[in-house]
Amino acid sequence: MSPLVLAIGLGALSAVSLPLGAITARFWQPADRMLGILTAFGAGALLAAVTIGIVAPMLDIDQTGPLVAGAVAGGLIFEALNRGINARGGFLRKASTTLVYADQRERRRRRRLLEHLERVDLLDGLPDRELDLLAEAGRIVEYPEHRLIYGRGDPAETLRVIVRGQVLLDHPDGPRELTGHAVFGFRSFLAGTPHRSSAVAAADPTDVLEIPRARFLEVLEQADRLRDRLQRYLVSEPVLDYLREEHGLTTTELDDWVARVRADDGHGTVRAREAPHPGADFVERASEIRRTPVFADLPADELERIGERLLRKEHDQGHSFFRPGDAPDRLYLIEHGQVSLVTKGGPHAGEQLTDGDAFGVLSFLTGAPHVATAIATTDVTVWVLRRADLPELLTNLPGLRTAVARSLEQEDVQRYLREQQGAAPQQAELWARRAMRSVAAARPAPELRANAAEHAAPMAIWLGLMLDGIPESFVIGAEATAAVGGTSLIAGLFLSNYPEALSSSVGMREQGWAWRRIILLWTSLLVAAAIGAGFGAIVFAGASEAVSAGIRGVATGAMITVIAETMLPEAFARSGSASGLAALAGFLVTVLVGA
Repeated sequence: MSPLVLAIGLGALSAVSLPLGAITARFWQPADRMLGILTAFGAGALLAAVTIGIVAPMLDIDQTGPLVAGAVAGGLIFEALNRGINARGGFLRKASTTLVYADQRERRRRRRLLEHLERVDLLDGLPDRELDLLAEAGRIVEYPEHRLIYGRGDPAETLRVIVRGQVLLDHPDGPRELTGHAVFGFRSFLAGTPHRSSAVAAADPTDVLEIPRARFLEVLEQADRLRDRLQRYLVSEPVLDYLREEHGLTTTELDDWVARVRADDGHGTVRAREAPHPGADFVERASEIRRTPVFADLPADELERIGERLLRKEHDQGHSFFRPGDAPDRLYLIEHGQVSLVTKGGPHAGEQLTDGDAFGVLSFLTGAPHVATAIATTDVTVWVLRRADLPELLTNLPGLRTAVARSLEQEDVQRYLREQQGAAPQQAELWARRAMRSVAAARPAPELRANAAEHAAPMAIWLGLMLDGIPESFVIGAEATAAVGGTSLIAGLFLSNYPEALSSSVGMREQGWAWRRIILLWTSLLVAAAIGAGFGAIVFAGASEAVSAGIRGVATGAMITVIAETMLPEAFARSGSASGLAALAGFLVTVLVGA
């Protein structure tokens, strides 16, 4: 048998476990802990394949220098290519690369948060420890153009700073356009008053640094310097003028405000004026609300908690609540008035809603963008539930959590996704499972919107997996030209490929990939491994020992980087301390097979 044919056969043998792993995932989806153990086993097997099948033979022929130089180059090349592919969505190829990518993004996020926090006058010059606490409490939220950030009359529960993009404030005194590093809604947030303006993202995308009030109050408990500054700021003339002119506080109310702030000692718990809530009205009328059976059978105490989070708002005739494509960030209940719901050719075309009706319900519960236009045909008073309040409500109200989960199980929801959102039956079914898991974990159903990274992800995922497999398949070509580690290398690669494909296939399925597509992807990698091994046989055929060691070193550096950056972090995250023994088992099994 010619070395080329042998190399192709060995390459295919080492990678045949890839489609096998994908096929296994089709019928068996192991628990996270089992996936972690299998991944650790594969990491140990791959480590044995590298050390016994590549490194040891090169040391035996005294080619340490070229091997080390090649390994350094291989690690650097792999890291550069890996970052480029991950930035285009390739990190989704498996849970391990997703974990690493998320960790890297978190570190970059912390640095960006600190840079922007230091630009806020109230926070400038604070000790590093207090700024670190604020950065840990904050997050950067990306808003697409025209997305409502907050509405007029909403409670100011978040400190916001523009990181990138533009924000348009619709203020009673006229519109204002804000750009990078500007703070908005700041005085409302600190004074605890409803917003006097609405804020809309005016660029795509607009990144906003956000610190929720609850987290801000936690930081104040540990930040003495910030607490002192806050107390002085809240009783300063600019804040008193703001409360007098914007919210109409009288002299007596301002005196009471100053006294309460000083008694609070800068802990930030004093509010100057609460946003209006329907409260008891909602408890009394919840069973009458049509189109939202989710509220119908809840106990009175849970209805009261929901009523405390609802906002009562009044709108003039002609007000537009949402249009097709808008984000599903609010659910509306009509207290008094009429709203026209118009869907182009849809089931709600020209439908008139009145007292007791709800609208925006299916989009709100599913996270899908609106497909209708809702316009006030008279002056109208509505109760508003914001999607941002759902995590807290789902966490604390088990009855609501059960009712939302029951609503998401209805066929009406999947029909809505298929007919109104254009989802394929398989996608609608997959979404339903993801939504149920989210609600069980006290989170809203994930928002359904595509972005550029998701569109680019399939090709990036394929390239990422190809990048992971090229170095090992290339070196397999050496097996056809010299006996340099033989069985250990092939066995180690076979054992490491199986759990990798199994774990990744489960993740791809959760992202909505069809099984046929998943198996085709892994089969294409099997073919690529065979071709790569054949190419490696051609390269190694006439190479000197030094060149051969250098090339093997490049593969070694890339493979060790894969093990350290992706396989072991995933294994530990999924299975904890069991990952160590599982990796040892993979290493020893490969050694025994090689022996």
